[in-house]
Amino acid sequence: MNKSFIDFIHRFILQGIKPNIIFILKVSSKTSKLRLKKRKTKNRYDNFSQSFYTKAQKSFLKIAKNKKDYFVLDSSSNNNDLEKKIFNIVCQKLKIK
Repeated sequence: MNKSFIDFIHRFILQGIKPNIIFILKVSSKTSKLRLKKRKTKNRYDNFSQSFYTKAQKSFLKIAKNKKDYFVLDSSSNNNDLEKKIFNIVCQKLKIK
């Protein structure tokens, strides 16, 4: 996808609203494949090639690079650590102890 097209869509949909926190959840291709295999019902996105997901993830990581309100977190492991990290980041941003 063309980045300027994506930017246009975001401006149109969001009408000037900008989020304070953006989480990019990255996942290994191995974990991604395993999760797709486990799904009982699949949607049209689940049929895209692995290279599509790899390109999409790289694009999101590139957008997030060096931006203070973007948080890149690894979601490959299936445990509560990710939820705790997200919760802690949100608490920090909201200045909640």
